[in-house]
Amino acid sequence: MVRILVDSGADYEQEELRRLGLECVPITIRFGEETFLDGVELSKEAFYERLETQFPATSQPTPLDFAEHFRSAREAGDELVAILLSSSLSGTYQGACLAREDVGGDGIYLIDSKSATIGIQVLVDYAVKLRDRGCSGQEIAEALRELQPRVKLFASMNTLEYLYKGGRLSRASAAIGTLSRLKPVIHLDESGAVAVVSKCLGMKRSIEALVAKVESYRLDPAFPIYPIYSRDISHLKTMVGRLRDKGFAVDEAEGRNLGPTIGAHIGPGCCGVAFVAAEETGVC
Repeated sequence: MVRILVDSGADYEQEELRRLGLECVPITIRFGEETFLDGVELSKEAFYERLETQFPATSQPTPLDFAEHFRSAREAGDELVAILLSSSLSGTYQGACLAREDVGGDGIYLIDSKSATIGIQVLVDYAVKLRDRGCSGQEIAEALRELQPRVKLFASMNTLEYLYKGGRLSRASAAIGTLSRLKPVIHLDESGAVAVVSKCLGMKRSIEALVAKVESYRLDPAFPIYPIYSRDISHLKTMVGRLRDKGFAVDEAEGRNLGPTIGAHIGPGCCGVAFVAAEETGVC
């Protein structure tokens, strides 16, 4: 049997984890002296209410948290594929690597998603399909490593304040967000780090720039477009409408509200998409 493990940076709900047969290591969210396990002790609604008055911090799982899952899989004779938050955004992946060294690596496969939230879900959903087809852990890991560079994530931001305060963006990059009407478009680059790709006056223009970025790719039709938002659904509605105007098949009802792990660094008012770019073909 192949087990699939994620961290809470993948933004799955508890019911989804059960339905898909996933294991999850939660990331810790801290508001002042209070700490919560993402998805276990803190709902999205409660998180965004607290975010109005407090800036949170996040703490990665320890190697011991991963080792528990790894040992359980090995004792049961199972393989395990862990698909984890970008190593450029968090030490979660490194913690899993330390746990793998301690437990022993046979049958345990670690994937640096180089992504976050819905970008991780693209990989996980594909891994679930391969698992259900009877693929081995090694086969799944190899397929995910081939797919990962084609997973793209873009988002229109209401503010860069949270990315800067959380240490995911430099002061120089975040400075463009000091003007209240300046709404950047960000993406996760090849290393899985946050990069600002457009600077727009107002959210409407930011969404137009995001749609233009999507248009610049040839999308793989075997994968859907995954929409996301943070708390406020109005920008999601606008983005989905513009994507549909351009001929993209995207469903507003599939929009995912960002959870505490990612929401702590994004803040409210964001909208975005993840998709899979088509494989490049050689030119004669």
